[in-house]
Amino acid sequence: MQEQANASRTEDLQELVGDFRGEIAFLRTIPMFDELEDVELARLCQVTARRQYPAGSVLLAEGDLNDALYLIREGTVGLFHPAAAEKPFIELGRGRFFGQVSMFDPAPSSATVRSCTDVEVMCLRARPLADLFIQHPGTATRLLMAIIQDLAKRHRAMLQKVKDPPFVERHHL
Repeated sequence: MQEQANASRTEDLQELVGDFRGEIAFLRTIPMFDELEDVELARLCQVTARRQYPAGSVLLAEGDLNDALYLIREGTVGLFHPAAAEKPFIELGRGRFFGQVSMFDPAPSSATVRSCTDVEVMCLRARPLADLFIQHPGTATRLLMAIIQDLAKRHRAMLQKVKDPPFVERHHL
């Protein structure tokens, strides 16, 4: 009886992975997901929403409350700060993501995210992710470690930019 239940569970998991084969292949292009198994990625896919935005769309406006991680499947987005609204301070393309801090600490967005091209994203909201974590704590641990490592890398890179600002030529009058 137990063997039959295990065989059925294995078939269900294989079917789940098969249902999300394309999404899993995409997630495999993002280093943050390197340590997760296919079945864990499939579970993650179950709680994401795919969204498409035409070029010029605002995905997230500065000041909007955000509780989601956005994974860019196709296209490019620009992050804009009010002080330099005409040019993005960073552009992100396929395989990049934004909003990971807001998933764990919902707060007003500090920048506006606008699509530079037609864009498709996978959107992962905090509440469905929390439910997934409750059901699958092993997946939660590996995903949280991956997100923390990514945040640490970004933090170190930001500190390096602050320490070593680009050379600016100054003219004295």
